[in-house]
Amino acid sequence: DISAGNVIPVIGWQFVTASGRAFNRTVADRLLQTYGVERTDRQACAGREINEAVCLIKASPSAPASDSDLRADVAAIISTTSKEFAGDLPPALCKLAAISDFQLFVYLCADNLLAQALKKQVAVQEIEHAPDLPPGDKSDLAPDWKTRSGEASLLYLFGKARSDFFAIHDEDLLEFAHNLISGGQGVPSRFLDEMRSRKLLLIGCSFPDWLSRFFLRVLNRDRLIAKKKHEWYVEETEAGSEFTVFIHNFSRDTEVIRDLSPGAFVDELHRRWLEQRTPEAAQESETEAPDSRVGKIFFISYSRKTDAPAANALYTKLLELGVERSEVWFDRETLEPADTFQTKILSGIDRCRYFLPVISHAADNRSEAFFRR
Repeated sequence: DISAGNVIPVIGWQFVTASGRAFNRTVADRLLQTYGVERTDRQACAGREINEAVCLIKASPSAPASDSDLRADVAAIISTTSKEFAGDLPPALCKLAAISDFQLFVYLCADNLLAQALKKQVAVQEIEHAPDLPPGDKSDLAPDWKTRSGEASLLYLFGKARSDFFAIHDEDLLEFAHNLISGGQGVPSRFLDEMRSRKLLLIGCSFPDWLSRFFLRVLNRDRLIAKKKHEWYVEETEAGSEFTVFIHNFSRDTEVIRDLSPGAFVDELHRRWLEQRTPEAAQESETEAPDSRVGKIFFISYSRKTDAPAANALYTKLLELGVERSEVWFDRETLEPADTFQTKILSGIDRCRYFLPVISHAADNRSEAFFRR
């Protein structure tokens, strides 16, 4: 199923852990500290810590005047924490991103860590869903996504961390779920259609019980009791929980995998995926640099002798607009002997999505230059 491109991984809050630190727990602790609120003795469910922290803050004397103010603080803490985790990306995220047969990813978290892991392998189209997303920020799966080699599409199902456009508590999740069910504003319909027609691999989602049922139903065209589409639900949950009993009785094509943690499951999935590839491909995955295998989004072509400053200004501007360095081919130095240089340049041009030639009068007046070719 994976090699056929028929499976979409859905990655949840339980999954983002690096160097013994859980991302959500770190954000929740910092949020409580910001508002001077103490954590209760009751241990929050793994992946649900931010919701618990927000509920404690809203019930405290230091509660902000509006959810917008609180959400802005959460966004700021997520941004800071993401930068810390970026230097040591969660290994499970990196292994999941390395499975190149996955082209579509759904992320339930609001941080950018999965995007960073993916960008080490491929170019990434990031898509956000939110009920109140500004019209200019709406996006959806590209119509020709299947033909875009070297690219993955990533949907933030509950929004991406920025003020007012992502979920921070259960009532937000309810609103996002309602927006999906009702086909409301900002729903990425093409991406949602692909989720409804493909098998889902839900990893560490730690949904509240009520949301688990809604989520499965909205992502299937038919009633759960009649559907023929398979899902795998990887989560450390009790065998006799209300949700697992519900699945056993009414959604028998949904398999709950409890004997492995989400991280251990991805370790095993990645190992088996490598084993099924040819030995040559497996060796390539270990030794070949990602940049040599993956096309860039932008290729800046210029005459080094005449237009290096202009090309550098274009490159700098792309970075300022949010493009990652790994998404731009910008050769500042002579690479290798002429034959190797030409091969790499022409291959890079062939694989890129947007070819950006910098053409000046000075370059046009050169009688001989590889730039012309």
